[in-house]
Amino acid sequence: MYETAKIIHLTAMVVWMAGLLLAPILIVEVSRLDERKAAATALRRWYLRVFSPAMILLWIAGIYIMSTGGWFDQTWMVAKLALVLLLSGLYGALSGQMRRMAMEDDFTPWPAAILIWGGMIALLIAIISFAVVKF
Repeated sequence: MYETAKIIHLTAMVVWMAGLLLAPILIVEVSRLDERKAAATALRRWYLRVFSPAMILLWIAGIYIMSTGGWFDQTWMVAKLALVLLLSGLYGALSGQMRRMAMEDDFTPWPAAILIWGGMIALLIAIISFAVVKF
């Protein structure tokens, strides 16, 4: 079961990170379209149907792996969890941006929406580093 949980965890991470990395770019680009509301509604639907379940699977498998490995009290795991919580909050904020884009006539994306992308890459590198090196 442990190996299966690791496979689920890694697969869900790849899918979820794809959604996180695409979201800021798509929000900016879709906000410029004439048919913005329809495109934003379709984008948000995809986001909620594909990337939200991936995030949930990621968390469930990750908690199982942590409990099996006995890593709840290790410093590297606490740091990794803090970064994953930060990404989860960012995911919620991006979802809110999509909802607003689909509903509001005068929607303007965050001025730094594209800059968030670099921060997410840095967080992803840190999370992977903590998981691989376990320092």
